Amino acid sequence: MALLRKSADDRIKAGGGALDLRLDPAGAAGSYRGDLAIDGLTVTDAPAAASILSAISLVGIAEQAGEGGLHFGRVEAEFLLTPERLVVSQSSATGPSLGLSLDGALDLKRKTMDMQGVISPFYFVNRVGAGMTRRGEGLVGITFTMKGPFAQPRVRANPLSMLAPGVFRELFRRPPPQIGGAE
Repeated sequence: MALLRKSADDRIKAGGGALDLRLDPAGAAGSYRGDLAIDGLTVTDAPAAASILSAISLVGIAEQAGEGGLHFGRVEAEFLLTPERLVVSQSSATGPSLGLSLDGALDLKRKTMDMQGVISPFYFVNRVGAGMTRRGEGLVGITFTMKGPFAQPRVRANPLSMLAPGVFRELFRRPPPQIGGAE
């Protein structure tokens, strides 16, 4: 599987791995509830991700992202896609260097986002607490938000959230969106 985006406006480049995508009709015409799984993905160009890494000052991971990309052994997502929005209720990406959870919404017409998540550095070691957290998160993690236009989202990280292990991190973020059907 290769995700290659060729237009100048596209921002994320990734490749490799095996993709499993399921889309089921959900309510209104053009709306789908989806599940995505990718095994063995390497992200090579993701400016928003680089902004998150810079905001939390994970120098080693930021350097790795620039030198051949970040490898994720497993990526999973549950979402609702309508003609106007992409709502991600739960997503995760895990690799030896990094664990990541993400949820929120993309406004496809206005080309804006309102996303939140947790980045867990040193995931290979940090995953010891994964049973007490959302998928993709370790015992130690830093909450972040990405809001605004696709081209230049405002990225904010809360380093204090690192002091709140596992389930206590929920104090620093809103609940994930629900995606039962078309919104």
